[in-house]
Amino acid sequence: MSQNNTKKIAVVAANGRVGSLVVAESVRRGFDVAAIAREESRTQAQHFLKGDALTIGRDQLEGFDAVVDAVGGWSEDTLHLIPDAAKHLADALAGTEV
Repeated sequence: MSQNNTKKIAVVAANGRVGSLVVAESVRRGFDVAAIAREESRTQAQHFLKGDALTIGRDQLEGFDAVVDAVGGWSEDTLHLIPDAAKHLADALAGTEV
């Protein structure tokens, strides 16, 4: 957990339908939130990291108390992104305290 007891949360796919809601609720609850997205943040997050859910590395995810995977797939050709992102993020965070 963070030194000052404020939870540090990273939201992957923060600009999306679900991610933007997760960011808004996390900020409302007083968390220190980093939005992670492929394009400039369109959220209320205090911090922004440019990155893609399928390529972001462990070094970019370390230091957070939690990483929220908000990747969505809204058509048949993008549904694979949900399990692909979950596997990549789980592999990237394996062995860490995040």
